[in-house]
Amino acid sequence: MFIAWYWIVLIVLVVVGYFCHMKRYCRAFRQDRDALLEARNKLFRRTGEDSRVARDQE
Repeated sequence: MFIAWYWIVLIVLVVVGYFCHMKRYCRAFRQDRDALLEARNKLFRRTGEDSRVARDQE
């Protein structure tokens, strides 16, 4: 069976568009994940310092 050239072009455009969208989405997800991880680590460091100061005062 013959597939018209415009269907092939349409499929290629959809695949390329999906690839570019996922690449950008994954990069944004990675940046969000890194920001959340950094905030969590900062919070744990601050909490650890507070408990250390309280232990030192006792």
